[in-house]
Amino acid sequence: MNDYLDFISTITERSQIKTFIESDAGVQQQEGKLYSVFAAWWQVHSTSLGELPKTKKVMELRAEFFSSFVDSLQPVGLLDRFKVAGVVASWWNEQSRNVEY
Repeated sequence: MNDYLDFISTITERSQIKTFIESDAGVQQQEGKLYSVFAAWWQVHSTSLGELPKTKKVMELRAEFFSSFVDSLQPVGLLDRFKVAGVVASWWNEQSRNVEY
């Protein structure tokens, strides 16, 4: 038994795999759905971020962002729960580095 799988004949080099996957209509549809769900999530939650200097509820906002982001984006099915949580965690950490105290 071979330890590899053959791709369709039009893929002759490894570098072509990414382009092939990204051009797939199903993948593009799921990405579009992910972006739409994200945009709706951001529209609802960005206000809380803008009010943070007044409310000073950093940890409450962080918890809200984490739970609502995962709850909103995981059902799309493109990323699992841990990867979705990792996206918002990475973004939060990056923003935290840019804050002047």
